[in-house]
Amino acid sequence: MDALLGNFKLFLSALSGFLDPLALFHMAWSTLLGIVIGALPGLTATMGVALITTLTYKLPPALAILVLICVYVGAIYGGSRTAILINIPGTPANAATTLDGFPLAKQGLAGRAMGVATSGSVLGSIIGIIFLATLAPLLGNYALKFQSYEFFWLAIFGIVISGHLTAMEDPIKGWIAGFIGLMTAMVGQEGIHAYERYPGANAAAMALGYVDGSGDASLRPGALRVLREAARVSVADLEWREDLGGWLDRHMGNSVQQAAARFLLEQSVSRGVADAGWDRIARRVVTPISSYKGQPVIVIGHGFVPKQGDGDAPWLQGLWWYGWLRPDDPLARNTYRMLAQSKTGKYVFNNGWMAVYAAILGDAEGAQRWLGGLLRPEVTIHDDTCFGEIVHDADDFRKT
Repeated sequence: MDALLGNFKLFLSALSGFLDPLALFHMAWSTLLGIVIGALPGLTATMGVALITTLTYKLPPALAILVLICVYVGAIYGGSRTAILINIPGTPANAATTLDGFPLAKQGLAGRAMGVATSGSVLGSIIGIIFLATLAPLLGNYALKFQSYEFFWLAIFGIVISGHLTAMEDPIKGWIAGFIGLMTAMVGQEGIHAYERYPGANAAAMALGYVDGSGDASLRPGALRVLREAARVSVADLEWREDLGGWLDRHMGNSVQQAAARFLLEQSVSRGVADAGWDRIARRVVTPISSYKGQPVIVIGHGFVPKQGDGDAPWLQGLWWYGWLRPDDPLARNTYRMLAQSKTGKYVFNNGWMAVYAAILGDAEGAQRWLGGLLRPEVTIHDDTCFGEIVHDADDFRKT
């Protein structure tokens, strides 16, 4: 209750700032522009916000957010005009307005329908703003607890509701169409985080189930058995990549070759202890790290090599790795030993074997963090100052 009262006090204090004449001016033109955007079929409220964002760069943060909110609210309301008059919703949010508004327009009651839509928009916006300012923090705490099960049933709920709205006489047809659309949308990578869907079982995660947090050596055979049986890839199976590697070098660059290398490592996770021919094949598949010597960033992942002038985002992952394996980190002390004894050399990064090997050494935290890094969908990049000397040559590890 105290948190609710605190949020409401903050809302009241911020409300006084929006009564400034300059703020009222920005609210007026942005709301009018939002109504025009919403009344044009094909221009959604989200698209309107994206287009107007470029006009807010010079505004103070509070006014910029106010302008974007007004554009969004105005677009949602403006879409009701075309929904009532020509039975075409200006925005997807006005689809339900066509069910009642257009029949009233055909009866000559278009003005009344638009008046009801305006009144509903005003009341809904006021009530929504109050609830957003007071209850959003509380609801956000519950929303952060949503996991896969909750999102699944939320999607099912949406399909059931949409089925009733699109086919009231026979909702089963709407449900079937909704499930077909859901199955079609689930092909490929997830749209927000680019997470790969239906990639199959992760051998490293399965093997970790055989190694408890204490790193009991008696469980080592079970972990090794999972790794060996998960994917049997021999060196002979990789020979065809020799010609493919040359073709990639000539036509598609190192980025695609690096992606192929990552795919190869993931598919051959059971080859953590390499046979005699592994390095010979791997040197043809993976661009050697030594070729990047002197570059600011070394890549063994999806093949993106950031450089000066590329902006801030490509460097964040490298800085994350550098901070993750800081010298005083327990995982950093075990990293060299893991790389040396696993005999995977410089081709180890993003190899699921390392998570299992960390667990076998008794480093449960390190195992979880290695596996977590492997499961992240982002590009994995390594700062040369952190890893350049360590992973310079696979032979160094065998001599250690």
